[in-house]
This record gives sequence, C-alpha cells and structure tokens, in this order.
Amino acid sequence: MKTPLQSEALLKRLQSAGVDFVLIGGVAATLYGASEPTVDLDVCVRFDLEHAQRLQQALLGLRIENAHNRARAGLPEDPKELVGFRNLYLNTELGRLDMLSEVQPLGELPRLKASAETFLLDESPIHIISLDDLITVKEFVRRPKDLLVATQLRAIRDRLRHGAAED
Repeated sequence: MKTPLQSEALLKRLQSAGVDFVLIGGVAATLYGASEPTVDLDVCVRFDLEHAQRLQQALLGLRIENAHNRARAGLPEDPKELVGFRNLYLNTELGRLDMLSEVQPLGELPRLKASAETFLLDESPIHIISLDDLITVKEFVRRPKDLLVATQLRAIRDRLRHGAAED
C-alpha cells in the first residue's frame, strides 16, 4: 500500500486519541521552512500500555500494513503486544507513519518534549522537535538528503536569530 502522505489527517488522529508525541523528521523540517519533500510522518512516542491503547484508537478503521514486512500484522490486535516496542513503521491509507521511541542522538520523548516548540493544528497544540534538535538529528543521520535539510535549517535558524536581534 503506497499512498500519498496526508500528514495533517494523521496528526489529527493522534491528537484526538490523546497520543503523547513529538513531531520529528521531514514534516517538522518543512514546518520550519525547509524545502525537502517527505513521504512519511515521523513521530516520537511512548510504547507503554496507555499509549499503545491510544495509538490503536488513533488508527482505528484505517487500512494498515507493516511497512517493512507485509506478512506481519501492521498493528497488533492486543495493545499489550506493543509495549516495549522501539519503533513501528506502518503504511496506512493516509500515508506512511513512522513511530520511534527514541531519536538518536537525543533520546526519548521526555527529552524531546523538554525543548519542543508548540504549533497549532486547528487550534490544538502539537509538539514539534526544536529547530536546534532537528539540526542535530539531521547531522547525526548523515544521509545526503538529511545533510541538505540540515544546511537549510541552519540558514533558517540564522535568519530567525538575525531577525530577532534587529527587533
């Protein structure tokens, strides 16, 4: 199942189900102004029982398959099976959703939330990885496309800081 990314619809589902997450990756980069297109929605989440149940609620009714192995279930029926997962990669009818419990080299959700920015999506707040943290992650990954995005994000950060200094 390869479908165009509908990141806003996926984010709204996560929000409405009460999933605690920080938006990371390409969608976050584009919200800061980077021009690199992305094909998936990356979020850092908790894989404890409470949030596993919320994740299931968020994705209820969607066609889902495991993005790496179609033979495996996309989302276990029993939320207890999700407890302790490190990562989960899903193809949904709203696009690819990558959920990570940890973002290298920064750490887990509480660390990301501590410095996250808050954006509004239909007047509801969502946490987005801070610009500095996103640059750190992109530079750590070191793929050519991530290094390009890191360069764009550094320029955006410099413009923001320079503009703030002039005010």
